[in-house]
Amino acid sequence: MKFRSIVLFILAAVVIASVITVILCPFWWMDPYYHLIYSMNKGNGNNTINSIVEQTIIYNQSPDRITKIALIITQDFSDPWWPYQWEDRFCPKDLSPSYWWCSPYYGTPFYRIYGENVTFAYPYYVDKLGRVTVREPNDLSVSPEWIAYQKAGTCQQISVYFNETVNRSGFISRVVASNASSGYDHVWTEIQVNGSWRVFDIQQFGLSNGSELENSCYWNADPKDYPKCINDMNVTVYTLDLTNNCLGNNITISYFPES
Repeated sequence: MKFRSIVLFILAAVVIASVITVILCPFWWMDPYYHLIYSMNKGNGNNTINSIVEQTIIYNQSPDRITKIALIITQDFSDPWWPYQWEDRFCPKDLSPSYWWCSPYYGTPFYRIYGENVTFAYPYYVDKLGRVTVREPNDLSVSPEWIAYQKAGTCQQISVYFNETVNRSGFISRVVASNASSGYDHVWTEIQVNGSWRVFDIQQFGLSNGSELENSCYWNADPKDYPKCINDMNVTVYTLDLTNNCLGNNITISYFPES
């Protein structure tokens, strides 16, 4: 009887400790859990990308095809930087939409327990639709199949998704990232059009639904014009090494050519 009581006490202690660990230290289970979800649904993400390629094939290799791809992606994507999604997908109704930082954790059970102090759940964000964003430097943050399956993220994730889709459509493309003196670090895509690299910032495309980007420095633009968009002439630009999930070559000269 005494032995049984000891065993039950140990089991209860293990259960209580496990519950506390799950609540206070989510990382140990979140990462393997989301990688399991990824392994089960990688094919679905791959099919999503291929479907967009097929839907836009009638545009051949024209800039119109690039724009159509961007339109399809942004029409079904969650991004906390797009204000028109704040109330529906991210922010609680009792907070002003200007509090965009409430968004990353709103859909998680941790938010309900800790509110805005749930920052330890980073880099796993869940919106009201149940879509999961895995932020860098996790390897899922640069997996186009994961991002296409979840349809959620910020500038890096949507640029990776967009880059993979236009690449499968036959374009030469690359993801680039900036470090700006203003602190405005950003990620976008460059695509070769008629043999020249052009800027295609799909997050900005989604922000305006593509309606205000014609002839702008955000869309089908010369890289030299891009710094005007962020009002900062002290920007360092790199390619993004998606294999190793790190910065690649410095291509700042493309944006600030030597005089």
